Amino acid sequence: MTTPQDRRRYVRSPFFSRVTLTPPSGAPPAEARSVDISLGGVGLVCQEPPVAGRVYTLTFYLRTPRGVVPEEIPGRVAAVRADDNAALVGVEFLEPLSRQSSPALVRAIEEL
Repeated sequence: MTTPQDRRRYVRSPFFSRVTLTPPSGAPPAEARSVDISLGGVGLVCQEPPVAGRVYTLTFYLRTPRGVVPEEIPGRVAAVRADDNAALVGVEFLEPLSRQSSPALVRAIEEL
């Protein structure tokens, strides 16, 4: 049985983009690929699993008619499932996406 806590606040849609995760420590960013997205978070696949609970700056590299546009969003790693080959990572945005804070990313989601 599904409880209200099990339901997502936002609908996720398939979304494929190059993403980097930059930790606050100044360590080099990790490369990832998005697999789905909502206004509240993103699912990623990456080689090196990030630390669950840690806040990262996610940079999405969005293809537009004017070329690739980077857009940065802070997010907290909510879940990590890893094996020897890759990690499936759930990231919750610190604030839901909006047209004011993330115009290119919201536009890309609306076009899905």
